[in-house]
Amino acid sequence: MNWAAGSGRVLCEVAATVALYRLLISPATKWGSSRLGAGDYPARALNGTYPVKPLALRAGLTVSPMVIAFTVSALAFGRTPPGSLCWVSTTALGVVLWRCLTFDYDAAHPLGWQRWDRASVLLIGAAALIYEPLALAALVAVCGRLGGWTHHAMASLRIVRVTFGWSLIAGGLGLLTGTHDASADAAALLVLQGTVFLSHYVTALRSKLRLGPRPWSWATRNRPEFLVAAAYAWGWGRFLPERTARSVVRTVGSAARWLNWGTLAVEALGLVAFAQRPLAVLAIGCAILFNVVVVLCSGLFFLENIVTGAALIVAIASTPTAVQLLAFDSTSWLASLAVLLLVLGASHGSPLTWAGGRLRFRNASTGRVPRRLENPWRSTTGS
Repeated sequence: MNWAAGSGRVLCEVAATVALYRLLISPATKWGSSRLGAGDYPARALNGTYPVKPLALRAGLTVSPMVIAFTVSALAFGRTPPGSLCWVSTTALGVVLWRCLTFDYDAAHPLGWQRWDRASVLLIGAAALIYEPLALAALVAVCGRLGGWTHHAMASLRIVRVTFGWSLIAGGLGLLTGTHDASADAAALLVLQGTVFLSHYVTALRSKLRLGPRPWSWATRNRPEFLVAAAYAWGWGRFLPERTARSVVRTVGSAARWLNWGTLAVEALGLVAFAQRPLAVLAIGCAILFNVVVVLCSGLFFLENIVTGAALIVAIASTPTAVQLLAFDSTSWLASLAVLLLVLGASHGSPLTWAGGRLRFRNASTGRVPRRLENPWRSTTGS
């Protein structure tokens, strides 16, 4: 195929995958997880929705036909992610499984069914890491029985879901047209995976620009040193002497505006990432660096984002030249930008694709704490 046909195929696969994700895959996984015991995030817990009783046989039988239908479809005509792109979704799923399988048991409930849940998820998850068509079954299991749908895991879980959706779309398109373009298929998947990852930072940018009366209010008024001091008070950073911790707080405070503007710049890079390959590597690399700085200063550890982002950079660096030419051109950039704009619409209340998390006031290690806050602009929140 020529370049124009390849770009058209990339655009078609990206659009069709996003539509399939929104209309079928996302609702199906949410429904299946809820039926298995998870509930709706974040209605019942701060960091996920955890089952409080053993899996009912009826619930398992209700969810099984849906999972089987998706798995059989992926087996019948789904495409396997090519080359290193396969490792992006595998890494994303693997780090979420590792996190959930190593959670502490809930001592308030019997350990027997909790151990059975973990053994079952371990079996299904391990199979999915080896065999891609089982990815959706693993997602439903880890979210439904181990509370996998958390704020820290959203990007990784969405990458697994969008990769599964691409597999069905690419395979189905090949059956309809009777042709396969390996370079265009790989380019479409790379655009989808990278856009899903970066969308979580673009939505954070939008939220920050809406905090305060002016778009730059957050950058000029945010006090990141308060987060460092609060984290030290909770217990993070106690390996440092108190004098050193105070010095860190003062240093962060003196550079607060620079840090705030730098954060906005990092989050904005996602809007232009697919215009050129170096911009994509820069955007994802800066997102990883941002998460590393956050964990060092506050103990908020987005391990899933760091590991999945590193896998994306490796995939970009190792994809063939033909794939890169299609993935980083004007058509792919416009497709990525269009998806990001749809995501921004979703975060405003219209569920067009997937909704990014909104910024909230949090300053407690426990869940819902009654409080009333007054910001510099005299508006209040809380109770």
